[in-house]
Amino acid sequence: MHPYIGAPTDRVTFSDEQVASAMLLLRRYHDTFGPDVVCHGDFGPWNLVWRSGLPVAIIDFDKAYPGDPGDDVAYALRMFRPNTPQSAGSAWRFEVHLTFKCDHLQ
Repeated sequence: MHPYIGAPTDRVTFSDEQVASAMLLLRRYHDTFGPDVVCHGDFGPWNLVWRSGLPVAIIDFDKAYPGDPGDDVAYALRMFRPNTPQSAGSAWRFEVHLTFKCDHLQ
């Protein structure tokens, strides 16, 4: 399940509900560490367990490292929405802000 593999018409795309569910799962993962966050390092659809079309668990932690959760957020958005047009940027910043409460994204 990789958004970059295949011809553009055959690539996997994700609904807003799937992306929002993945972002909330990532948030819950980061929250388990308190202030000493361990980034997943490869948070993409291929490292999630899917049930009924929605992500329910994270797997494959071999690239995990202590760091800024924003690293995982940026990587995840790129993997889930690789073709999001520039004009959607402000909407995405707003959505990420609501999900992660990252004041530096305003």
